[in-house]
Amino acid sequence: MDALIKNLKHTRNIEFPVGRNKNITNVKLNHNTVEAYPKPFIFYLVMKLLELVESLFLMFLGFDHFVSNGNGLNYWAHHPVRCDDSAVPLVFIHGIGVGLFQYQLFIYNLWKTQNRPIFLVELPYVSMRLSARVPTVEETVTEIEGMLEAHGFSSAHIVGHSWGTAVAAWMIKLSKFTVSSVLLDPIVFFAILPDLAFNFVHRNPGHNTKHARANEYIRHFSWHHNLLWPDELPVNHHIFAARDDMLFDGRAMEKYLESNEVNHTMFDLDHGTFLFMPSKQAQIMARIAKVCSDAEN
Repeated sequence: MDALIKNLKHTRNIEFPVGRNKNITNVKLNHNTVEAYPKPFIFYLVMKLLELVESLFLMFLGFDHFVSNGNGLNYWAHHPVRCDDSAVPLVFIHGIGVGLFQYQLFIYNLWKTQNRPIFLVELPYVSMRLSARVPTVEETVTEIEGMLEAHGFSSAHIVGHSWGTAVAAWMIKLSKFTVSSVLLDPIVFFAILPDLAFNFVHRNPGHNTKHARANEYIRHFSWHHNLLWPDELPVNHHIFAARDDMLFDGRAMEKYLESNEVNHTMFDLDHGTFLFMPSKQAQIMARIAKVCSDAEN
């Protein structure tokens, strides 16, 4: 630490006054006090109702619900009747919020446009649900691979949104199953910078106001695992990012992706806004189809 301070003083020509300012504290991403507040029982009843609506919607589309034996991974799977047996499945990993409920339009568009098996992974510990289990990075990758193997697949196209892009990054770096990836509102490229980390965990009003999610963000969010470098992306990939993203500087992200020759599309939107815009989703669906097709040819 002394060497770091000396180097900072030398390179920036800074002199720190002697003593300690008690009003300044460091931000320890995985060791800070968990600040969370309980919700009334009616809140969880409403979340359960939304989960029921989500389940009915997915069953209407022909998805089947599965809980893997031994590891507790919940997921939905759909195999189109008229589908090439050699088609590589698509795995979608959602972000923070109320689980798959907020992605109903997006899932419908996937179901409508992607003629291939589709898997929807559920992550209850970031979905405003009471969940004590937060699997490790390795456990999550193993569980997703086991899900695919249980259905006879040895490869997959990975699509992730927001927090789901972290799980997608784990699959990209640690799993041989991943043949392509499409990342939406990715949090994985700027994970090394303070803006994302602070806004994600500590900004007021923070996102960490629910016990289960606070436990995930502050105790189990593997920042070093979540970082993805451009050269780690599969050959077939595409990034959709927002210039007005509330979590980090979207325009800096655009310059970063351009300078590293990463295939990308920028929207003049905020984080997650495309979920409510059919025109943007149509653009995303076309790109997903192309990335999947290119990876298989």
